[in-house]
Amino acid sequence: MELQIFRSDFNVIAAIGVDALGHRTQRPQQEYGPMQDLITALITFFLIEPLQAEMADKLKAARAPQAILADVSACVREARPILVERATSAPWWAVSNAAYLWIGVAKPADLLAEAAPACKPAIEAARPFLSGEKA
Repeated sequence: MELQIFRSDFNVIAAIGVDALGHRTQRPQQEYGPMQDLITALITFFLIEPLQAEMADKLKAARAPQAILADVSACVREARPILVERATSAPWWAVSNAAYLWIGVAKPADLLAEAAPACKPAIEAARPFLSGEKA
C-alpha cells in the first residue's frame, strides 16, 4: 500500500493511500497540537525569516530586477513547509543552520538550495546579485 502525506498550512495533516484494489483511501485528518505550532513558530522565527530577510536585503541593495526578487521570495514561501519538515525531522540541522545564519557563517542561498532543490533556478538567477557581482 502506497502512502502519501499532504500538509496544508501547518495545522492539518491528511494521509492518502491506495488500497490493494487500487482505490484511493483517506485517513481522518488529525489536528496538530500546540507543541507542533510552537515548534513551527520557532523554526519560522529563527531560521526561515532570517533567511528570507537576508536574501531580500542583499537583492534590494544590489538593485536586482524585481522579477528576480519576486522569484526568490516566492521560492522561500513555497519552501517553508519543506524547511519546517526538515527542521522537525532533523533538529540538529535546524539549530546549527539557524546559528550559522545568525552569526553569518552560512549563506542563505546555499542553505535554501540544499534544503529545497526546486529553488535552485531562482537562486542561480539571483546569485550574481547575492555575491556582489551584478549580472
